[in-house]
Order: sequence, then C-alpha cells, then structure tokens
Amino acid sequence: MQETYGDTASAAVSAAAAEAAKLVAQGAETNANGYAGAAAASAANADASEAGAASSALVAAQWGNEAKGITQANRSFELGFDGWAPQVTGSGEWPSHVTTTGSEFGIPTGWLVVQAGAQAQIYSKTEYKVDPARKYKFRCRVGAWRAVGGGGSVMYVGFVGIGVDGNPVNHGAFGSYRYCLVTGTTILNGATPVFEVIVTGEGNDSWVKFPPGTVRIKLMAIVNYPGSSPDIAGYVDFIEFEDVTESQAANASANAAASSTASAGAHAALAQSSAILSAQIGGNSINKNPLFADTAADGTPGQWSIWNAPPAKSRQPGYESPYCLQISAADNANSGYTQTVTVAPGKYLLEAAVELVAGIRFEGSGMHLAVYDATGTGAAQSWNFDFCAEPTTNGEVLRDGAIVANKVYRFSKLIDITLSAARTGYLYFMNNWEGFSPGGAGRYAKTLKWHRVSLRPASDPDIQAASVKQLAGALASIQGRTEAYWQTELNASSGASAFMAARVNTNDPTLVPVDLMFLFSAVRPVQIATEISPRCVRKVGGESAWGQFICYTKQRYTNHAYVEASFGVGAAAFIGLNSDAYPGYWANMDYGIHQDGATTIVVYENGTFIASYFNDAKPTDRWSIRHVGSAVQYARNGKVFRVVAAPGSVTYYAQVDIYNVGAEVNNLVFSSQGPSWASSVAFGADEISLWNPAGGGLWKKAAAVAGGDATFYGNLNVGGGIYVGGLKIPVALQAFNISVYDGQVVSYGASLGTIPLLTPDFSGFPALPSGQSYVFRAESHTPTGFTARVKKSTAATPTTSTTGAGTSPGTGPTFQANKAVASDAYDGNYSFRVTGTMYRQTDTVDIGDGGPVKTVYHGYIRFQSWFRPAGGSWTEGPIVQVNAGAGTDGNQPYDKTFIANFGSAIGLDASNTEFGVSISSTYGVGINTLTGLTSVSHTYYSGATESTATPGNLPLLPLRVNPQNG
Repeated sequence: MQETYGDTASAAVSAAAAEAAKLVAQGAETNANGYAGAAAASAANADASEAGAASSALVAAQWGNEAKGITQANRSFELGFDGWAPQVTGSGEWPSHVTTTGSEFGIPTGWLVVQAGAQAQIYSKTEYKVDPARKYKFRCRVGAWRAVGGGGSVMYVGFVGIGVDGNPVNHGAFGSYRYCLVTGTTILNGATPVFEVIVTGEGNDSWVKFPPGTVRIKLMAIVNYPGSSPDIAGYVDFIEFEDVTESQAANASANAAASSTASAGAHAALAQSSAILSAQIGGNSINKNPLFADTAADGTPGQWSIWNAPPAKSRQPGYESPYCLQISAADNANSGYTQTVTVAPGKYLLEAAVELVAGIRFEGSGMHLAVYDATGTGAAQSWNFDFCAEPTTNGEVLRDGAIVANKVYRFSKLIDITLSAARTGYLYFMNNWEGFSPGGAGRYAKTLKWHRVSLRPASDPDIQAASVKQLAGALASIQGRTEAYWQTELNASSGASAFMAARVNTNDPTLVPVDLMFLFSAVRPVQIATEISPRCVRKVGGESAWGQFICYTKQRYTNHAYVEASFGVGAAAFIGLNSDAYPGYWANMDYGIHQDGATTIVVYENGTFIASYFNDAKPTDRWSIRHVGSAVQYARNGKVFRVVAAPGSVTYYAQVDIYNVGAEVNNLVFSSQGPSWASSVAFGADEISLWNPAGGGLWKKAAAVAGGDATFYGNLNVGGGIYVGGLKIPVALQAFNISVYDGQVVSYGASLGTIPLLTPDFSGFPALPSGQSYVFRAESHTPTGFTARVKKSTAATPTTSTTGAGTSPGTGPTFQANKAVASDAYDGNYSFRVTGTMYRQTDTVDIGDGGPVKTVYHGYIRFQSWFRPAGGSWTEGPIVQVNAGAGTDGNQPYDKTFIANFGSAIGLDASNTEFGVSISSTYGVGINTLTGLTSVSHTYYSGATESTATPGNLPLLPLRVNPQNG
C-alpha cells in the first residue's frame, strides 16, 4: 500500500473546513433564536433583586476556585482499590467488608463501601509532594445509609503528613493525622455531602495547616469509626486535593471587582457577568460557564446557545459545581449546545465530565471545536472528540464496553492550534451528532448529565499526560478490534503531527484463514477447534500414537517461511517446516520443535535428535521456526536459541503432529514474513519522549528519540546484556572507589541490586614487622552497604578447613553443607565448589576492527550464596556469576569453584547447616542445573590476635567496589 501522508493531511484540512462549515450552518437559525432568548434572559436578570445578584456572586465565589485539574490517580475508586491501601504503610489486604463494586441504596457504582457494622481505614499509596507555603484545596464526597431509622456513620477524612525521612511527622494534639475535611463528623442516614477546605501554612494548632516538617502527604479516611450506628454503611465517592495558589489569587481579584458594584439593582447584569468570569478564571477555561454553575431553574445554561434542535433540558445537582446540565436526545436526532470562544495558537485541552442517566450507549456523543481567523473565513482547523472512539482519562474505551449508569466518565483530549491567525473558535458539546456515527446511524436516544465542558490552555504536565493517555488508548483499541491497519493521530511535543500504526496478525494478508489452513483426511480424527481460539487444533479421537493426527498447510512459501505456535498444557506434539508436499509423521519434518508432554522442549531435524534445550516450557510461550536466506532460526518468544545453515531456495509447508488425545496446539501462524508482521507498532515524530510521574504532580522526562539518536535522562537499568550483532555483552554497573576506616558503617547511597565484590588496596599502608599482616572484612554486607573491619593481625598458623559434600534437604537453599570448625575465614572469603550442567552457545562475530573474526562463548549460571550464623537464620551472601568458557555447543557438565565473601561471624551450629547455594539466574537458553555442592573451604588463623589498622580513623583504606549485577 502506498502511504501518501502529505495528500491525506491536505484532504483532512479541507474535510475539516467543510465539516465545521456544516456545523455552523446547521446551528445558525437556532443560534439566532438562542441569542434572542439569551437577550431576554439578560433583561430579566437586570431587573433581578439585590438578593438574587448577591446569591449569584456567592455561587461564583464558592465554585470559582476550580483549579487546573485533579491529578490524583483513581481518586474516585473507578478502578477499584488501585492506588489505595488499608494501612498507612501502603500495604495490607483489603477485608471482605470493604468493596468498590456495589451499587446499593441509590449510591452510584464506583463508590467505596464499608458494610454496616464494620470499620475501615483508607490511605493513598502515592505520596504527593506539597509546599506548605502554597494553598491547596482538599475535597471529598461521602455518604451513609441504613435500612431502618436514623443514626449515621462517624468519619474522619484528611491527609497524613510525611517528612523527609519518609515517615509520618508529629501531628500534635490535632489527632493522629490531619483530618482537615471531616473531623469525627456523623454523616446522617441518606446524606451524601461534599466537604471542601483550603490548607496552607505550617503548625499543629489548626486542622487547616500542614504539620511542621511535612514535605509529602497521603490522602486518608476512616469510615464507620467506633461509635457509629451498628447497622450503618459508610461510603466514599472521592478524595482529592489540588494546588489553588494562583486560582485563589485570581478569585480574590474577581471578588474585589464584583464587590465594587455600587447597586445590585443597577448593576445586576454586571454582577452576574463577574460571577461567571470568576468561575471561568478558577478553572483556567477559555469558555465561559464550563461547570454549569450558571444554569437557570428551567435548565438554560448561561453563555451557551442551542445547536441544531432545542433539547429537553433541566438543571440538576452537580458533582463539580452546585449544578449540572441534563439534556435528552431522541434516536438519530442531532442535539447539543455551542459557544464562541477566543483562541490563539498553542496547545489546549478539551475536557468533559459526563454521566449517562438514561439509554445504553454513548454513540453519537462528544465535543467538537472549529477554529478560524478573526474574519471567520480563514483556513480552518477542527477536532472531533468522540466519546465512544477515544478513551476516558482512566483508559476505558466505551464503544464496545458496558456503560455504567450514573457513573461520571471523564474525558481529556490534547489539541494543537497551529493556525497562525487563529482567533475565533466554535466549541460544541452534543448528545447526538451524525459526525460521531458513520453514515448517520447509531445516534441512540439518551439522557446525559454534563458536569464539565471545558477548553483550556495545556500545561507541560498536561501535554505529557495526554500523550501517554492517547497512546495507551490506541493500543487498547488495537488489541480489542479486528482492523488490519489502524492509525491514530498523536500530538508530538514539537508541534508536528505524529502517527502510530499497527498491524494485527489475524488480518495479515500473508496468513492463511483458519478454516483453510489445514488439510486433513476423515480417517484421521482431527478437529479445527475454533471455539478454543482462532488458531488452535486439537486431537479429539483415536489413541495416543504418532502419525494418527497429521495436519499441514495448503499454503507454501519459497525462500522465506515462518511457523509459530504455543503448546497446550501436557501436549506431546511437534510443529515444524517440511519441504515434502505430502508429508508423513513428525520424522519427515525438515526442522521441528517438540514438547514432550510436560515442559521439555527438544529440537529434531529430518528425524534426528539435535538437543534438549529447555525444561521450563509454559503454555504462554510462542515457539517459532523461521527460514530466511540460507539459515533456519529457532526462537522462544522471539529470542533465537538455535541457528543452523540451510539451503537458500526451498519451498516449505507448515506441519503439526500430535501424540496424545485431547492435546492441542494453539496460536498457529504460518506466513512468509515472520514475526515482524505478527504485531508491530511504529511511531514517527520529530521527537518521541517518554515521561513518568515524579511525585507531587510533577513529571520527569526519562528518554527521548530525536534525529535518529536516543538520549536517557534518568537512570538506565539493564538486566541481562546488550547485543551488538550476534555478540551479547553483559551489562554491569561500573566499578568505583571508596575509602574506609576500621568500624565505619558504609552506605553505597542506593541499592546495587546484589552484594558487590570488594577489593582492598593496602599498598599505601605502612610496612608491618615480620609475622604481621593487614586484614579487611565487610561485616553485615548487603546490596546497600556494610561495616568495615580494617585490622592488623599478629603471626599465627594458617589452616584450611573444608566441609563434606552438601545435601539437598528440600527447604531453604538448594544444597547445604555443615561448617567443619567454629573459626571463620580470616578475610571473609569462602570457596564453593559446585557441579551440574551448563548450556554453551558459540558465535563468531566480526567486530569491525580489521582483525580476524572472534569466537564468543555464551553461557553462565549466577549462583546465590547463603550463610547461616549459629543460632540465626539464612542470610543472603553475594551472587556470583560462573561462565561457561570455551568449548562445544550444547549442554555440558561443569565442576566450578567460586568465592563468596561474608564478613560477619558465623561460628558453628551443631543443629543446622551453615553454608548454602542456589541458582539465581541463567543464560536463559538450554538446560542449566545445579546437581551438587562438593565442598565449601575457607582459611583461618589459629591463635591470631587483631588490632585496628586505622587508629584515629587514619589512614583510610582504598576499596574497589565491583557491582555484580551484570
């Protein structure tokens, strides 16, 4: 397919202009009527009483301080318990009497419910960064219900102040924590109040100050505190906070302007205008009345005009302001509202909060923005925001999912106005519009409550968060749908339009449809089991024997062929490539992968056993064989574990042979392209950046790709290695130097992942008399630090102690051995001798230095050493990697010795073993085992005495720290 992105973009601009013009034309007549009605309403407002004007101003003052957006994750429990814990430590299991899925007694689904007669505590897992010098608005909505009678639920809601040490600070006499929102208040039966408070400053003399020393906070609540009515159920809808420092200052200015009006009777319209402006400033919205706080009793929303057809409307209690707008639309009928706004080039957020009251689907609902120059005739930009096609802020795509009634769904879409002369925008929100329903169909009858419709400038965190949300939603759509090609517009930070494209393997034209993929005879009991999965075959009859069930593809490929599959649990089966047009059983396969009925994977070629590669196969593994060029590659989950030379021009069929009845082979794929089309995603932009939350509502750039180069701004954590061609280079932290003195408690500053090896350098220390020597040990050594012992040892007799062979008791370390003597190693070094099998893989690599090709031997086992001091428990020692070394390919026996350092005292325990060893990780290819611990040896001194080698903490001993993470 020829992809002409430039032509598509030009066509999109023209289509957007035509679409926007159509919208304006559709609404022109009704807009005129709407403006006339608004003028009449304004006249009525001008005659309003002084009390009415004061009330409007009060509403604005109360709700005008909506900030730029709530950033707390899952603040309203829409994702269940995600991000919340029953203990302040962030841990613990939720008890059965606390749920987030119930919809009892008229409480909407998504509230956290504590059942009657039970108590619960709720804490956010995230610690949010705060600055007590700034102003923060805290809000919550709670409720209570009981079957009969009155009573209520006693609640505490607020936050926990966290200090620089990561622990709760002293909250003084104002309770264990700062219950700024609800302080032991009884929430009466049937009530669902909203609480709100501003917290600023430091002190333990007020509920609305941060405890001294607070740098972060955790949101919290206590529901059904002891003393509540025994059969009352407590509810929490949301707990949130936001920085309102700037919006509070803006509101103060707006309120001052409103208070300067001399007469409410003469200036009622001005007071009403000030009220609306105040609400607008608080939310940072470009459009007026974004939260519908200014909605008349008959449901007419201030500053909004009817678009297309007058809807059935009413004013209802709101979640984000005192009121929301409820409107209804009939089947296949356009209906909504519009407002003219003033814009300039830049990035903005389209936002909405919508609740489905009646109806079953959101199809046809959404927002639209069209932007023109000052004349209204320039080239237009426009954006559709389809609530069924684009994800909510929680990542839900509502087109095919169940819609929960009376649940508020929140939407946010990042847009970029690039029109240099942009001045006028037409903002729409619609219950129904054919632009959101292809062909005009699917505009279902529905009643919606609109709690927020907003267009506002986007901050940097908004841009980063919106980009991530759009990406996640697009990927979710791909996984849940069947389009073969899907393209989603993203907004790159450079201002250029970026694209994301993906191919889904079920519609790859090179793949054979499942009902045509296999050719089989009636005498062979076989079933294409499409009810199990789209590409699954199962042996459903006959007996357990090879050759009874053989299937092969009608399709064939020359030069390039790829087969992939997963083996079912307990399946004894083969998959492979076969150059025979009418193949026999598995032994005729040119290249085959066999699962033995358990978890062992074996390779056969032309009926000949090659090697046993894995003994830990899982039903989720994808096994593949690929012929490309003059080689055949075998892979597990995309990672190649065998490459063999093969003829270049060969035609292959794919073949399956199953042994045991009931066994199945899943996820079968046969193509000429290999895995590259099975599921590939491409991104294109001037710069592609990855961001993550850094706490306190802040975001941090982790990595960026620009100009073909990748830059990492944070830490790079690599487990395993980096491949350069076929050469795998293990990645380890760079060694570094420190200096220590005797008795010093040393911290590495962060965890190194495993215990590092330490190499002391006594070359700078004074020479010692004959019979004395310097000794260094690291006591209580962990990945984060140790206690240094820098000693002078007197003359003594060195003795080597060696244990007997280890045993495998079945619990604790795999193999364990008894220490032979009470004396410990003088230098903390213990030599473990281990045996087993290790897989070795040989590669030849030309590294481009002009010299001969290099032979590289892959293969290693990383051993975890263990030590158990007398009377104590097992303590982790260093993880030490033992490499395969030179040799032939395949599984080879090994007899290796490695040294593990343990500087703490061990002693001798007559009842327990003191040494242990297990496998920590392996190269990941072939079979790697630990079959024995031959011995553990160490050297100690008899009759030696020690004294400090650093009196007065001098001289310092240089140490080389060699991390062992690679």
